[in-house]
Amino acid sequence: MMTGLVVCVLMVIAVGIDGNVLNANSMSVDVSNIGILQGNMVQDGITGEGTFEAADTEPALVDTVAHNSDLTSIDIGLVIAIGILFPLVGWVLHKREQANKARGIITPITTKYKHSALMLWVPMIILLAAWWYQGRGLDMLGLIFTGTLANWIGLVVILILSGLYSMQVFRVRSSVEVAESVLKPLEGQEGLNDIIPTTKREYHMFLGLSVTAGITEEIMFRGFMIWGLAHYMPVWAAAIASLMSFTLAHLYQQSVNAIVRVFLMGLVLTLTYLLSGSLITAIILHIAVDMGSGALFWFAREKLGGNQ
Repeated sequence: MMTGLVVCVLMVIAVGIDGNVLNANSMSVDVSNIGILQGNMVQDGITGEGTFEAADTEPALVDTVAHNSDLTSIDIGLVIAIGILFPLVGWVLHKREQANKARGIITPITTKYKHSALMLWVPMIILLAAWWYQGRGLDMLGLIFTGTLANWIGLVVILILSGLYSMQVFRVRSSVEVAESVLKPLEGQEGLNDIIPTTKREYHMFLGLSVTAGITEEIMFRGFMIWGLAHYMPVWAAAIASLMSFTLAHLYQQSVNAIVRVFLMGLVLTLTYLLSGSLITAIILHIAVDMGSGALFWFAREKLGGNQ
């Protein structure tokens, strides 16, 4: 989590350097390099006179957010489905699984992974189908890499994060004490323990699910939700609403500590997207965190003889 926060701090600095965001002398705001943020600022009339140019290098998403007419009834339905119904259905299914567990009916973890992947890909495919049907490109969902300093810094820090996870995995595999310290936060957290892999097959499926979650959740909650809600509210408010939906979709983790971590990680991912203007950076970061966390827990259990 600390490394993720470092990503955001570096991006704040990078955006300031790369885009000359604030010009104190003219008291104007140049938002041409803040990606999605610009669309909302132009819409609200915050931009200073002469600072906005519809250059070819601007993300396509910026121009779209500034025009409410581009939001269709299909989009509104998808915003409601993803932002409200998706977390609600997930919570209902989780409660049903808990009820079955109380009756002695245990759902295999591989089945849980398959159900989770299905829950993520079905709305994702529907979203993309509706998106293409309306003649939009993926760049309007933030799936672009503009090559700004913020983009590159984000990718570099993600590589550093991956390296840190690799070093920690090495330490876990070399020391019983480190392995115990990694698993200690899982004590009493039934929701998390229920999804941690214990066999090689489960671990490989978990890695695949990490990729699935990184791609689908970022596109649905960060790319699409913020884009849709920003037609009717400031981008910061749309980002908060999207973050809340993202957090509610993870209530199956049950414990307060786990939900707080989900919220903070979601905040890091949201800032990563907004500050860089590219959803690709957030997707890679999301995948890296999920896979890295899974690897730590897997190898820690293996060191202590808890895997099968």
